[in-house]
Amino acid sequence: MNICIAIIYHPSEEKQTKILAKYYESILPTFTFACDFQKAPEHKWRNDVLDTLMDDFRYVIFLDSDEVILRKDFEVILNRIISGDFSVLASRIHYYLSPDTVQDPQPPYCPSIVLDTTEVKFKELRNIEGLPNCKGIREVLPIDLHHLYYKNREWKLSEFKKRGILADGENGTEDAGLLSKPSIKIDVPDEVREIQKLWP
Repeated sequence: MNICIAIIYHPSEEKQTKILAKYYESILPTFTFACDFQKAPEHKWRNDVLDTLMDDFRYVIFLDSDEVILRKDFEVILNRIISGDFSVLASRIHYYLSPDTVQDPQPPYCPSIVLDTTEVKFKELRNIEGLPNCKGIREVLPIDLHHLYYKNREWKLSEFKKRGILADGENGTEDAGLLSKPSIKIDVPDEVREIQKLWP
């Protein structure tokens, strides 16, 4: 199938990225890309990755180095790709504030994770814009993205502030408005737990 996984990561996250990539390589072709967001905007890095992969892969699953999709949810993604007729596929998301505590965004936030490289590109951060031939179909799949946010939370907050995205006490990022629901303890899926155990 004409699809791959692309993991983008900050150079400081190389060890955890290798562990995550090994998990994904058993599912689909997986490529990792080190991206220093201080040297160029995030969407530019993401579009550079698209340009690198689009000659060989029509569909790219874009993930960060702390995001886990379960195998059962990959089946949903692949079946949806086979049926065709979309521009972008998105997912629900769980933010892990500790290894077994999550908060879900409020209002709901559904990140774009699967892109048809012939139809869209990144506009800002993870936001998408259509190319001239874009059908404009964005669908949220009934799957979950497990964002192990606690691993890099302090670093991410410092990066957001450096890039002018986050001002103390204001909305605009995961930590400043999206995570307003109470946190809850969950039964962590086995695949997520195994990755947590291996991470440095």
